[in-house]
Amino acid sequence: MDVNERYEEARQLIAHTPAKAMDILPTLYEECVAVGAYDKVMKCYVNLAYSYYNVGNIKRAYEMTNDYERLCADFGLAIACAYYYPLLATQYAALGDKEQCFFYRKAAMTHAQTQYMEEKTEELLLLYFANAKLYAMQLTNDNQFDEALVVVKTIEPFLPFVPSMNVNRVEFYSQYAYIALQKNSSRLQHS
Repeated sequence: MDVNERYEEARQLIAHTPAKAMDILPTLYEECVAVGAYDKVMKCYVNLAYSYYNVGNIKRAYEMTNDYERLCADFGLAIACAYYYPLLATQYAALGDKEQCFFYRKAAMTHAQTQYMEEKTEELLLLYFANAKLYAMQLTNDNQFDEALVVVKTIEPFLPFVPSMNVNRVEFYSQYAYIALQKNSSRLQHS
């Protein structure tokens, strides 16, 4: 199995079994460095940071987020905003900086959508969905229900391109319902 196939395998594990992804990604990172696949190197790096967030190792995820820009410079790569900005948004959320968190969530969604429209890969489509869902959830938690619904409706046309067994399909509908319920609940509380 080559590095591209192994990367795809690890990427599929992140959402459901991050511990398994964490077993694969460090070795894969080194293999990608050895063959000069630096774009994959940074994707492995970011996905490992996501995995650390998913298992609750916030300190390690912060360290990795803080080193991302330096590593891009070391490898001569541009910062991949669609991948990096979600890490920054999560970091700002944990620090309680709501304004910066909102900024990076929205920017991550926008960059992922733009990149998907150019490259049309499943990975970018799912990254766009993930970023949009996180942004809509943050808006919902901030009682910005109408804006959250706009975000969810923006990703709806892309839903047919999401693989049929992918969790994003179910999460899309559940998020849509959650926003509507929260909006209705808020309206009832204020009447």
